[in-house]
Amino acid sequence: MFSVIGVHSSCIARSSPTAGAPSFWAGHAWLTMHYTNGRMGSIGLWAEGSFLSMRHLVKDRIGISSDTAENFEIRFDEELKNHYRAESSRYYGLYQGQQNKAIRALGRYAGWRASHTCATWVTEKVEEIFGVSLASREFLGITNTPRELGVCLWRLESKNPTSVSRPLYVP
Repeated sequence: MFSVIGVHSSCIARSSPTAGAPSFWAGHAWLTMHYTNGRMGSIGLWAEGSFLSMRHLVKDRIGISSDTAENFEIRFDEELKNHYRAESSRYYGLYQGQQNKAIRALGRYAGWRASHTCATWVTEKVEEIFGVSLASREFLGITNTPRELGVCLWRLESKNPTSVSRPLYVP
């Protein structure tokens, strides 16, 4: 069973003009699952094919058309295989009995859309499992981005740092 969930972003919006602000579409957000036996796995939402395909622009959970039907685009261990490096991370500990809730939440069918990105998926899962709202909305509140999630995680960590061995337990 896993006991800690890590929240990660590979991108942080830079406030300084000389720091080189990442683009709106830059970065990736994902979760890691840390097991009691020391192993870990990653899970994230990935867009299949072109970002501009109809499937990624239109919300069609029913599958009215094969061009717009939502696909299951959750990938396990993709971030680990590709050696993704987090610029900001936060770790949440699971209480006894929360593991089943987390497994149900992480396994739920989801697809990538312009308004439902990897950062949106991550923030939804953290709120569903732990009841914690992470501020990562951007672009007039239309979508969440890895760069805004990175800023949110960085701010939270600067006030109350966490790690795999010292996760935050939310009552």
